[in-house]
Amino acid sequence: MIRHVEAIAALWWQYTDPVQATLGAVQFKSGGVLGPSLSRLIDTSELFTSVAVEGLRSWHRLLAADTGRRSLYGDDHADLLLPGFNFGGHRFEEEGPRSAFIDGTQRTVPAGTVVAMLVIDRAPICSPPKYFGLPGGHYETKSRVGTTDYVLQADAVEKGWAKAVDAAAPKEPPITT
Repeated sequence: MIRHVEAIAALWWQYTDPVQATLGAVQFKSGGVLGPSLSRLIDTSELFTSVAVEGLRSWHRLLAADTGRRSLYGDDHADLLLPGFNFGGHRFEEEGPRSAFIDGTQRTVPAGTVVAMLVIDRAPICSPPKYFGLPGGHYETKSRVGTTDYVLQADAVEKGWAKAVDAAAPKEPPITT
């Protein structure tokens, strides 16, 4: 999934409908009763791609640490999970005053602005290992079930977003005396 997002994100920015996007955002739907996480607005396609990919990498590292899945499916268990993702768009029909941007600023977004969206969903369902593979289950456990709490999954994605933003931030030159 990470390779797909790396390849497609910048292209998606260019080919949104009805016009090319000038902003981006990433949404993560972790499941359960937890609402979705939504990044702040991103103003370059490069940062849009970096934020999306770093969020996915951070999430993958967390899922790879799931010892319950590892004991059942081996060391590559996290690669067997099949979350969903899709690219979409959002158009501001009206001016969006004081919208939050990923750099920490708040700015007005003009009416008609198109936002390229990456939506990540179908996060692994959190379940104790004793319920994995029970007959009559509704989900393919190898690809859909883990023991990692939904809140931890959302937190890992958001930490990945922050890491990408920190890496892209201009660095202050060292102070010399």
